Amino acid sequence: MDVQKVLLGIFAIFLLVSLSGCEEQATTTEKTFENIDFESDIVELDAANLEFVKDDEEFGGVRSVELKYRLHNPLKKSVTVVVDVRFYDESGREVFSEEEYTINLPSEYTENSLNTVTYGGSMVRVVDKVRITAFEQVE
Repeated sequence: MDVQKVLLGIFAIFLLVSLSGCEEQATTTEKTFENIDFESDIVELDAANLEFVKDDEEFGGVRSVELKYRLHNPLKKSVTVVVDVRFYDESGREVFSEEEYTINLPSEYTENSLNTVTYGGSMVRVVDKVRITAFEQVE
């Protein structure tokens, strides 16, 4: 009987240890919207849309590509985030990159409005997807 109690106690301790863990300080998000890749270990992509604007709805070529997105800070602390947006062709070659920008996001905050990045350059017709990368600024 004592052996069963000891084994049951060891099993209970093992089960508790295996189910417990440290609280994760950051969230790794690789959430993908259509033609939009997002990579971050600190914030989440709350909403995103990539629109290909054409000259003529039926037969026209692509005139511009417009990305709209909104970020969310799920952490219980304020973070300073550097955001990088890059447009790629079907082969994964970079076509255009927006200048990096820095934003401060309060604890558990979602941006009120959508950020907009538009590309209408000479290579717009080959744009296939966009990648948004957001990482914490190291001071």
